[in-house]
Amino acid sequence: MKVVDIYELEDRNKENIFLIRNALFFQAWERSAMLFKSLFFDYKINFKHYLNIGKDMVYLGFPVSVLPKIKKICAHKSYTLQEQASDLIKISNLPAIDIDFVAWKADHTPVMQIKPSADVSLPAFKVAYELCLYLCKLCSKFSKNYRYSLGENLRKTAVLLCENLYLATKIEKHTFKFISSSAEELNRLRIQIRLLKDLQQITIKQWAYINREIDDLQKNLMTGISKFKDLESASNVVPQSTQTSFN
Repeated sequence: MKVVDIYELEDRNKENIFLIRNALFFQAWERSAMLFKSLFFDYKINFKHYLNIGKDMVYLGFPVSVLPKIKKICAHKSYTLQEQASDLIKISNLPAIDIDFVAWKADHTPVMQIKPSADVSLPAFKVAYELCLYLCKLCSKFSKNYRYSLGENLRKTAVLLCENLYLATKIEKHTFKFISSSAEELNRLRIQIRLLKDLQQITIKQWAYINREIDDLQKNLMTGISKFKDLESASNVVPQSTQTSFN
């Protein structure tokens, strides 16, 4: 089962435990993990961020050899265990537990890792920052009819581009998202400067210079996007359980 399917299953889940088989292990995700940990065995909760769906997910795992013990507990406590597919078990008729899932998940989610300032090394950020300075100064020379309309939009686009690239270097788990957003801002920037050239607010020489800078930035970002696409493909694989001790 793909992680996107697991997420959708758990997003609808309110009161059941879904156990998903992955090779020689069963795994319980999200709310299922919380219920299983509370009602069955106190296994370690693992965390993983999935780039392809942009979600943080928590899960626990245990070997298939534990299943007979789970069935025994279900029979003893009158829980309903259904094998819905070869890789999916549903446990229902569970007692209500007084635990808030959002708070519980937050307790098992590591604090977002921020890279130190000295580690800001994405070359595109430096290029984008210099381009942003250039464009902000250029906008001040537009005629009054365009300075506070198209000029303001151009400044906002350039600043947003810098912000996204800066955040791409600082917040590691969201790097792909910020690089992708930066690529969108570059396309918007290219359209805006073409319009301003046609309105004779920037010269052909200035337009050519800005386009060269945009081309360089796009090449840099495409390299970054390709890198994180590879990571995204890898992140779609449900991890094997890392559980090392079992009841």
